Amino acid sequence: EGPLAAAWGKPSRRPPCLGMVLSSLHANECTKAPAACGYVVGEEVGMSFDTGMVILSIIVAMCGAFTSLTITGYLRHCTSRTWSHIFTLAAGLCLGVNTVWSMHFVGMGALVLYGGKVSGSQVHLRVRFDAFCTLMSGAAAWIIATVGLNIALPVGAKGYVNHRQMARRLCMAALLIATGVCGMHYLGMVSQTGYFHIHYSPDLAFVSVVIAAVASAVGLYLLLVLQHTLLSHFVSAVVISAAVSGMHYTGMFAASYHLRDDFQYVTGEVTWLIDEQVVAICALVFDLVMYHICNFY
Repeated sequence: EGPLAAAWGKPSRRPPCLGMVLSSLHANECTKAPAACGYVVGEEVGMSFDTGMVILSIIVAMCGAFTSLTITGYLRHCTSRTWSHIFTLAAGLCLGVNTVWSMHFVGMGALVLYGGKVSGSQVHLRVRFDAFCTLMSGAAAWIIATVGLNIALPVGAKGYVNHRQMARRLCMAALLIATGVCGMHYLGMVSQTGYFHIHYSPDLAFVSVVIAAVASAVGLYLLLVLQHTLLSHFVSAVVISAAVSGMHYTGMFAASYHLRDDFQYVTGEVTWLIDEQVVAICALVFDLVMYHICNFY
């Protein structure tokens, strides 16, 4: 079997819906050292993804991108410098946090680690997240997305003088946002704590970076050249969410989990169990609130 087939797993081993996923994981989850659950220290653990959570992560990314694009549309008509800064911060928040960061951690909720390649143990392994790295990844995504949007759509600008100026700003903003997307993803990966360490395939990691760079350029180009209509925002949001999700899951396929006999901490002993469904609900509600607030402008 190829890596993609192995990662998605066999249907007979996967719970068919979200509620059954949660109950199954809690019922068959290893909360102790891997050796106590039948695993062999040092072996690689198989990965599987819950289809429902994957779809939910893509929806979260699409809604966040749509909200961010809608907010940036107001920048073309905003005459107040103060409101321009507010809209840029809000659009960066929806793009960096609601689109990239939320999609990442909902997508991480789709990941299920089980199946020892040597031992054959089928007990699920729990993944926790380092609190500091998790918060820093979200803050970094927000800041970099905001700066990137400000470069692409400078505050107070009514338009570009020429195509060369637009191309220069587009390249700068795309490079910055791609750096933010990749940085957020791999900082989020570093935040994982548990009885494992992660190895990465350089080839797939490089592909994920290329996807982020191309996706950022395409998304910003659509933002700049398309008319700000409901249809254009929807099309752009689909493209951006597909690109962000593609980068995320390519980066996930680049990772392999190998067991260790002690718990791996990152920056300290403060770790979180993140409920991906709560993250998704909060992101979607916040998108809705931001969308209606900006419509009052």
